[in-house]
Amino acid sequence: MSTVAVEPAGDAIRIIRLDRPDRLNAISFELVADLHDALDEGAADESCKKGDERKEQKIKKKKKKKIKNKKPKQRQRKVKRKT
Repeated sequence: MSTVAVEPAGDAIRIIRLDRPDRLNAISFELVADLHDALDEGAADESCKKGDERKEQKIKKKKKKKIKNKKPKQRQRKVKRKT
């Protein structure tokens, strides 16, 4: 019996649920191994990787906009006053 349930939830999205209610989802070696397998399966799935690519493209666009809008900082001079 698997201790992890994997469900598709949309384009490039998977839900990984811990499925060990009799032990209140306490961590065991079996659960860790099943979780590792589920994560590996998701990493190997090409449809899940497309979501990462879209996210990276959005981040790059935001960075470009910030660079274009960024103005150089002006130095402030300290003026010493004689008293």
